[in-house]
Amino acid sequence: MVAGAAGGVCETLVGFPFDTLKVRVQSGVRTGMFNGLYSGVGSRLCGVVPDWCALYVGFTIGKRLDYPEWVPSWARSFTAGCFAGVVGGLVICPFDAVKIRAQTQPEIGTWGAARSLGFRGLWAGLPATMIWSVPSQGVFWMAHDVSVDAMKDDRLGERWQKMSPLVMPFVAGGVAGIAEWLVALPLDTIKTRIQAGKAEGFQAAAVEIMRRQGVTGFYRGFGWVMARAIPANGAAVCGIHIVERTLSGQDHRIAP
Repeated sequence: MVAGAAGGVCETLVGFPFDTLKVRVQSGVRTGMFNGLYSGVGSRLCGVVPDWCALYVGFTIGKRLDYPEWVPSWARSFTAGCFAGVVGGLVICPFDAVKIRAQTQPEIGTWGAARSLGFRGLWAGLPATMIWSVPSQGVFWMAHDVSVDAMKDDRLGERWQKMSPLVMPFVAGGVAGIAEWLVALPLDTIKTRIQAGKAEGFQAAAVEIMRRQGVTGFYRGFGWVMARAIPANGAAVCGIHIVERTLSGQDHRIAP
């Protein structure tokens, strides 16, 4: 749990400005794009510890399930990631609602956003959050484990091990982040519009985006998402890696 929390804090501190720009593009904000890039970070930091704890614990439990021998390792990682997405989605939904409202209305701040939403508003985007969280986490952890396995290959492993101890987890996290967002961005765009108060439900948000902007509307903020994917997710996996190895007393040169 501590390792998961460390990963979440690292991801937030590195990636939050990019996330703010993504949210503003997705929700149609046209003025003050670069103002208050850390607006809403308080809500995210409050939510990121329980969220990443839930994600990482869920993933660990999912990996330990009794899979049939014929199930390949990448499928086990994907299934474990989906399990993590269910647990994490339940935790992060209210915090994301506050974060997104504060990012799109920076003048009201984190606490103003929470008060304006009320209890029901905090959970209004739960179905969209789950639809987004489950496949995105499945793809993230699958891509992470496939990347680590590839870098441990006999032909490449020695070369990677000679580099900085954190290169391997950083690269694995960056690759996982890119893979995750290639799949998750359309779902995230719909979720963002719901939690920003721009649409009432998943279907209504999807129809509105398609009607006004076409397919490309689901990929608004793509540039900021990709700019964030490598440093933020690389930092997250490095944070997990360092804490895990520190607590276990193992050499940091060992891959995650």
